[in-house]
Amino acid sequence: MLAVRKVKYEGWSLRQTARYFGVEPSTVLRWCRRDTSNGWRPVLTESSRPNHHPRELPRPTVDLILALRQERNQCAEILHHRLLNKNVAVSLSSVKRVLRRFGCSRFSKWKKWHQYPLRPMPEKPGFLVEIDTVHEGAPQDRLSRLRLDRRLFKMGVRGAGHACDQPCHGEIP
Repeated sequence: MLAVRKVKYEGWSLRQTARYFGVEPSTVLRWCRRDTSNGWRPVLTESSRPNHHPRELPRPTVDLILALRQERNQCAEILHHRLLNKNVAVSLSSVKRVLRRFGCSRFSKWKKWHQYPLRPMPEKPGFLVEIDTVHEGAPQDRLSRLRLDRRLFKMGVRGAGHACDQPCHGEIP
């Protein structure tokens, strides 16, 4: 590594090398201590990942969750309830996390995966209209499509009621 070579072979000070590379002097010192190839190979960096989380679930609790799951193959909600009955205080999200981490969670074989139809593409702005319906009051007071068609037909609006513009078999009074 170039910083180690500058310190060991070119006689640079730790501070001068650190200033040149934009790091702290303690970092350059650490690189020099870890170097085994006298600056000709990169210094291997150590992982900054922690070995464990300070508030992680205890291993016996994780084992109990997995044992209960293996016993009856129940969902996380039922396992959570069973753990509470055994006086094991653990949250539902923790139970789900443990099951997911150990590959025990999966989708239900009864879940219906829906395929939604493609939405129509409008040819020009204002071509498609979205209408929301409100269901308030008694059913006879609601404005339905059939009643709207009848009202428009009575008013003489062409195209209301049927696609053929004519009342069929006298259905519309």
